[in-house]
Amino acid sequence: MDKETLLKSLHEIQIPNTLAWWPLAPGWYGVVGIILAGAIAVYGIYKFQKRKRYNQRIWALYSAAEHIKDSTQCMAELSKLLKRIALLKYPAGTVAQLHGQAWLEFLNKTGHTQEFTSATGQALTAEAYKKQSNMDIEPLLRLTKSWITIHLGKKNV
Repeated sequence: MDKETLLKSLHEIQIPNTLAWWPLAPGWYGVVGIILAGAIAVYGIYKFQKRKRYNQRIWALYSAAEHIKDSTQCMAELSKLLKRIALLKYPAGTVAQLHGQAWLEFLNKTGHTQEFTSATGQALTAEAYKKQSNMDIEPLLRLTKSWITIHLGKKNV
């Protein structure tokens, strides 16, 4: 065979087709799964920490109210604390407008008790805004603590 014949028998170099990026190789599905699981875990940890910080702040406010010597001021602080938690846990349109007897009935319903409409709970609306009150605050503190525990869980502080 001569050179001319050999050269004519050569074909053009064929470039292979480009590889498609989809579908992915099986290993990439694992990587995507790990990334998604990690993102979900980080989000869950963030939500847990946020809730824990909020609960600690609420319990710190309760503890501060518990140590107030003036019973009138203590009742006012407890009332504000209960309203704050209720606004967080229930629709604001429902809770924000409640006051007086309706507020106490709401606390009864959501706290699974009847004590807020009794003499103990009545102090939140009747005694809380008087200049002087000689009421024993301990039953109201216990009642408030039980309501907070129902809505936020046990004290973590």
